[in-house]
Amino acid sequence: MVIEEHPSTTTTNQEISLPIIGMTCASCVRRVERTLGKVPGVAAANVNLATEQATVSYDPAQVKLPDLQAAVEQAGYGIRREEVSLAVQGMTCASCVNRVERALKKVPGVESVAVNLATERATIHYYPGAASVADFRAAVERAGYTLEELAAEDEPGEALAAERAAEIRSLRTKFTMSFAVGVLLMAAMFIPWPFDHTRLFPLMFLLATPIQFWAGWQFYRGAWAAGRHGSTNMNTLVAVGTTAAYGYSVFVTFFPQFVQRAGLQPQVYYESAVIIIALILMGRWLEARAKGQTSAAITALLGLAPKTARVIRNGQELDLPLAEIVTGDLLRVRPGDKVPVDGTIVEGSSAVDESMLTGESIPVEKR
Repeated sequence: MVIEEHPSTTTTNQEISLPIIGMTCASCVRRVERTLGKVPGVAAANVNLATEQATVSYDPAQVKLPDLQAAVEQAGYGIRREEVSLAVQGMTCASCVNRVERALKKVPGVESVAVNLATERATIHYYPGAASVADFRAAVERAGYTLEELAAEDEPGEALAAERAAEIRSLRTKFTMSFAVGVLLMAAMFIPWPFDHTRLFPLMFLLATPIQFWAGWQFYRGAWAAGRHGSTNMNTLVAVGTTAAYGYSVFVTFFPQFVQRAGLQPQVYYESAVIIIALILMGRWLEARAKGQTSAAITALLGLAPKTARVIRNGQELDLPLAEIVTGDLLRVRPGDKVPVDGTIVEGSSAVDESMLTGESIPVEKR
């Protein structure tokens, strides 16, 4: 084992474990240790041949993962990376996507992150041993969202479709009720009643309260999830704005004398809070519908992909799963078959349907 120390301006080093590919002997271990130890900012490097793990203590201000990866590759080896697809709940806009991506990218051991709002999926490329799903879940929860692990082969299926349908129905019901109550409250404010309009305040309170805390509960829940980790999001804006209007209105409803003593005319803003909730819910309802349609389209698109390919190996044709196809394999695509993988035609010709990629319905000649 070779450990080389380097001066560091920071007081705290981080430790990371990287899975090394290609080591076969003690000489390989020494080579990897020496190469990692020469990276400026690396305090110590310890490589275990049995577990194929390199434990590196480094200064994060000077060293990034790409630096360690480049050093290992320079020594003639590689670092094994894995991919995981996770379901993210609670995202509502592009800002949420950026927040989740930033949170995941800050996890030591993460190479790249791609978050899709339409499918509510986060695809993470990471170094096993340096990061785990538990680390990803903790990071996303700190950002104010929730994370669920999926099997690699999981795709939007019946369970997800049922969940999406239930969400759409719930949002539609809440929007309809909120909008109806909002219209009633606005009408009550403009109708010239033959009596003091302040008599309507208790009735307006009774109508607005269920909307504020039933239909609008998801905004409070989302704002709390973000606030307890020191961040804000769109839910925070809606919750604070509607609560201010509702809270002031409640005060005026039950304590109008204080407002009158201040020289102000008692006015309530129940309709403002309710209409804001209704409009935001309408947007989320339409968004949920669009997500559902997108998920259905993706599911249908994935259904077009073939599951097997006919491979020519040692003069024999074999039907193998796509997972067993490797670069350099020779495949035979028979008339009417779908093209299973990207490749170059080395023999024969045919007309290929490329509408899935280009939208062109007329088959294209390939030779």
